Amino acid sequence: MALFDNIERGEIEDIVKRKLKGNIFCNSLTATTTVTAEQVIATEFLGRLQGQVSVPVKNTGASILYKGTPVYITGTVGATTTLEVEQAFADDPSKMPAVGLVLDDSIAVNGQGHAVILGTISKADTSGTGWTVGQTLYVAPSTDPIALNGLTITRPTAAGDLVQNLGRLGRINSNTGEIIVSGSGRSNDVPNTISTDIDYTGTHDFTGATVLGATNYVANPNIKNDMNALGELTAANSGGSTSFTTTFIGTTESLCIANSGTGTSATGRAFVGLAASDAIEFGTRAISYTAVHSIPILSNGTIPFTVRSGFLDSNSGAGVDGAYFFYQHLTNSGNWSIVTQSNSIGPAPVDTGVAVVAGSWYKFRIEVNAAGTSVKYYINGTLVHTETASIPTGSTRRLSAGFGIIKSASGSSASRSLYTDYFEVAMEGSTR
Repeated sequence: MALFDNIERGEIEDIVKRKLKGNIFCNSLTATTTVTAEQVIATEFLGRLQGQVSVPVKNTGASILYKGTPVYITGTVGATTTLEVEQAFADDPSKMPAVGLVLDDSIAVNGQGHAVILGTISKADTSGTGWTVGQTLYVAPSTDPIALNGLTITRPTAAGDLVQNLGRLGRINSNTGEIIVSGSGRSNDVPNTISTDIDYTGTHDFTGATVLGATNYVANPNIKNDMNALGELTAANSGGSTSFTTTFIGTTESLCIANSGTGTSATGRAFVGLAASDAIEFGTRAISYTAVHSIPILSNGTIPFTVRSGFLDSNSGAGVDGAYFFYQHLTNSGNWSIVTQSNSIGPAPVDTGVAVVAGSWYKFRIEVNAAGTSVKYYINGTLVHTETASIPTGSTRRLSAGFGIIKSASGSSASRSLYTDYFEVAMEGSTR
């Protein structure tokens, strides 16, 4: 045990220099004045520590490492405790995580210095774009155009980026800045990409989600599970068919959709809807219809086709009663249209003003009030038309509900499709 209570500073320094040659080895060291030494090694330290905890490093990369640069471990220098390091990058998993930040003003290629794993780095350049006191510092990806010495205040967001919070900004200055290091040694934030196996058996909303490398997923339960339930829904086809994908079609924003295709038949068609053709009677209770569709290839003069989605009385054509959305390239300049008719009486298809864009997704909703005196039509949440006339009501004007595509080009051999990601019919007291 070495006790230094009430000893003058000069005496302590003299002991350090003459007797221990810059090292103090003890079980307990107490002093009332400042102790200057190259190294203090003890079994226990009680008191305040200022500065930083660092490790010796050697730059084995191809570029100079400047103060504050995040570095990752590539090896060790022989049997020593010196670590071989290079600059870390968030977009390269093989160069992550960072073990610490460079302490020295610079470390030349094959040069040696120190990296801080905990504590304060002073006299650093903290004049990065938008940098302010207290902000979090991250390991930057190699593509970050405004990173400073490999650090950024912008959390990396690319799917392949690893996210490592290395600490916070203290003083802001190009020469006398300060960085407080606290997050070295591991990627320490929620990853941008999560790999997992999930059995989707309920109703899930994947709006805005991006799922990478998806394979062997069940079809969208909003469609397939309902279609298989008690025979409530049916598929009516002639030359065409409706299938459920187990991979992606068109966009990664939709997990497993229904593909209603016309097939190569000249007048091929495919329809999905309620099995009962007279299941719905307007004027008895409030009812709504919701569907999400996309048309990958539009109708044209060579291969014209028609799409209908909503309340219908026929799965093979226009029928005489209905309240539905309609598309055909010759109608209303190819915009989405609305048809409301009772016993073949009703206005011409109403132009919604919403253009049909190939590959784009549209959410359609139709709301019928309980009295059957008003039908409201929505596209992507926006009301595009309200109809108060020619509404099919009463027991003789009962309807089904569903969606379908019908080709009308004689002799055409190409197939055309309607994609569907969601389908729902809801009535007061029930949802199907």
